[in-house]
Amino acid sequence: HDHRYSYIPFSIGQRNCIGRMFSLSEAPLIVTLLLQSFTVQFADGFDPKSLQIDLTSVTKPINLQVKLV
Repeated sequence: HDHRYSYIPFSIGQRNCIGRMFSLSEAPLIVTLLLQSFTVQFADGFDPKSLQIDLTSVTKPINLQVKLV
């Protein structure tokens, strides 16, 4: 009997992406390097107290200003 995911390329079976772990470790590094070059702050008129943590997947916009350092 074949593995349940054996025929889904680049997924979770035998033929999963060989660069998956590399990309998962590289992404935070790239974001960190980018953020070192910019100043990020809340936009004028945005109240950070309005942010709340929800257990649902509903997204709410956050107004940010991004400026080159």
